[in-house]
Amino acid sequence: MSDHDKEVLSGKKSDEEVPITPIQIFILTYLYSEEIKETRKKEVIDDITRSKKSLVQEFSHHVSISLRDICLLIPSSILPENMINEDHIYNQIKILEYNHLIGVSVDPVQEKENTPFFITVNGIILIKQLFSTLSDGIFEGKISEESINQIEGNREIKDWLISLWDDLKEKSEDDVVGMLMTGIKIYGPSAIVLLINLLSQY
Repeated sequence: MSDHDKEVLSGKKSDEEVPITPIQIFILTYLYSEEIKETRKKEVIDDITRSKKSLVQEFSHHVSISLRDICLLIPSSILPENMINEDHIYNQIKILEYNHLIGVSVDPVQEKENTPFFITVNGIILIKQLFSTLSDGIFEGKISEESINQIEGNREIKDWLISLWDDLKEKSEDDVVGMLMTGIKIYGPSAIVLLINLLSQY
């Protein structure tokens, strides 16, 4: 794992960057996984359109999420131990926006809890970089089946990840990210939490 990634996951701040917290990683990862699903839907629709040579309404695959939705989705296990409120999570979102990792879909004067946010290209690149470091951890022997079993997380998701272990060792970084996103598609937010916990271990 690079020094930059270690700083991101440990919460250390450099002169030019704001630390990325587990809440922020969760938001970006969720939006990234949803963008992948919607992009694949668009590809299917495009194929149908071309094969039938018919006109269909343009399909938008831009995924957005509101503060209210985030509060419903985010697991309590990655929230700080001290008492937090809506403003705390909203501030986390605004930090992502300030760093151009997410954007606002509509006029920002809309009611705060319903303002839709979407992941930017910079946000997608960051998530790819973070999760591709799992490849380094695997090859360097810093991540093992034992380390997966020791972290906090859902047993079923741990078993899924362990079942991929031999494949992960032989895959490129892009393939590893793709396989992890497939798991998130199947297991949802719980898979994101397990991966955040795993990344923070090394």
